[in-house]
Amino acid sequence: MPSVTGFAPEDLELAVKTGFRRSSEYFGDDLNLDARKAQGMAIAAIRELQMQMTLWEQTSVNYDEARNIVCMATSSCIGKVTAEKPGQFFGYRIRIENRNDPSASDTTVQLLGRTWDIYNARKEKVSYIHAPQGGAVGHHPVLHPGECFEYMSGTDLNTMHGTMCGYFNMALVKKGTSYGQVGDSLDAFDLAEEFIFKLPVEPFQLAATNA
Repeated sequence: MPSVTGFAPEDLELAVKTGFRRSSEYFGDDLNLDARKAQGMAIAAIRELQMQMTLWEQTSVNYDEARNIVCMATSSCIGKVTAEKPGQFFGYRIRIENRNDPSASDTTVQLLGRTWDIYNARKEKVSYIHAPQGGAVGHHPVLHPGECFEYMSGTDLNTMHGTMCGYFNMALVKKGTSYGQVGDSLDAFDLAEEFIFKLPVEPFQLAATNA
């Protein structure tokens, strides 16, 4: 996997080790403890960079500029579905933020439902979830200015890689609107179209990094 420097992280790690070995050959026992610590720190930094790059590649961010709402999605591979069944199980984390200033804005939104399209490595749609009033993990959260909602869920794929995308059905609601649960009769369900909007979740990778 290429790094931001144009080299694979394992190549950078090898370069650090090679440089240290050559220094050891040249300086012998005079190579001090600080230099040895520096090598260990450099290798640790490269490994951390690799982890952050992998995380970034499996993350998508969408900004609703008109309403100042942000949606972030990140995935990670949990492991095999079963020992007998091919494919992997992936966890994903969703975070929705209302970035409006509480002291300057009354913009309040409520999550009504969600729609997901999930594709395997062959770009075949393997799952379609359409629940425009189905909430998320049993809830219809209300986000006042400065608040966020975060949850985790999961899906399985019959391949080692895939992608996921979709959107959340959202409503602009009155300040002070109560948090709801799936099954509740929400006032937001009866709002006019002008108060309903879709918050896209840009495509993000589902990837077994050890594949």
